[in-house]
Amino acid sequence: MSPSEPASAKIAAQYKNWVYPQPVEDLEQFVASGARIRGEPSGLWPKYWPHRRKRQPLDILIAGCGTVQAAYFAYHNRDCRFVGIDLSAESLERQAFLVRKHGLDNLVLLEKNILDVAELGRDFDLIVSTGVLHHMGDPDAGLRALAGCLRPEGVLDLMVYGKGLRVGVYMLQEAFRLLGLDQSPQSVEMVKAVIGALPTHHTANTYINSTKDMKFDAGIVDSFLNPVDRAYSVPEIYAFCENNGLAFMAWQEGFRYSLAARFAADHPIQRLAETLDARTEAHVCDLLTQSQGTHSFVAARPDYVARIRFDIDTADWTATIPVRHPSFVGPTAEGNALAFAREGHRFFTPAEMGRILALIDGQRTLADIETRAVADGIVGANAAHKIVHAAIAPMIAYGHVFALF
Repeated sequence: MSPSEPASAKIAAQYKNWVYPQPVEDLEQFVASGARIRGEPSGLWPKYWPHRRKRQPLDILIAGCGTVQAAYFAYHNRDCRFVGIDLSAESLERQAFLVRKHGLDNLVLLEKNILDVAELGRDFDLIVSTGVLHHMGDPDAGLRALAGCLRPEGVLDLMVYGKGLRVGVYMLQEAFRLLGLDQSPQSVEMVKAVIGALPTHHTANTYINSTKDMKFDAGIVDSFLNPVDRAYSVPEIYAFCENNGLAFMAWQEGFRYSLAARFAADHPIQRLAETLDARTEAHVCDLLTQSQGTHSFVAARPDYVARIRFDIDTADWTATIPVRHPSFVGPTAEGNALAFAREGHRFFTPAEMGRILALIDGQRTLADIETRAVADGIVGANAAHKIVHAAIAPMIAYGHVFALF
């Protein structure tokens, strides 16, 4: 393939020959196996629209939907209307099979470039684009095109590659280019042979050992032989939003960008963390942990982001309802503490704080939880407000708990 060929043509050719991600034959079995696809929106509406007390039917665009994502989302959200677009006719046919099999009449699939999304003549409440924009020749143009289809209170759920975990990936990509490897089966076998012989200290091993993509050839191609691929630092994520008429709204997994979550409470770095704004703290955390191969975040129009900004210190506790993230589990007893977990973040709380978190049911307000904590003898009346605040505020910051207000 010619180096001058447009990026979209190169990517379309790759996903024609190497269908990615791995197709799913039956959504019911896929779900029953415990598999899940990040960003499925049924339980995320309190994060995106915290001023809406009830879930509403939505118009949702899946931009770069691959082999299964749009069908999976439509399967879980029958009351919503979906459009899935992708460059790959082969990938879309895999999803069309799922549409027919599961009667997904709430999903329309179209072969279309993100740059041409305005041709749909529609706008959307939610636009999901995960693992796509970083494969475009001009990601900024792609993001502007998507932003142009947002409703005034519309939200973009995005995932792009992160620089930290992928340092070794780009070293290998460069080596494979210099070796003249392409996307042929022979080149894939060569990549496997090289990976199998890497020295243990090679920085690519952290990525290789953390991804499921090494288990199938299309994943190996996508990781190491992709012709169009870039990654972002935390400051570049913010700039990506702001340079294209959007505002950064939140990380999908805020705990990954929190020094309080990533370092022990008595670690001396916590004193320094208190001096940092959220943007700088996220960048420092990313640099220190080097664990982010991707960045998942939410963006929206600047006026909407400003309008829904939440601060527990100034919030009306009689009107604010904390709601658990759908994958936030616990508590379970661990000695004298209670354990909670979400997406690999497992942490322990003193029993009294754990019992307070257990009171979050999506119905009680913060004031109700404070009153109930006193009534149940968890805390005394004089200390109740301070302890409830100390228990719930970090959970909101980490993204484990949402706040309806």
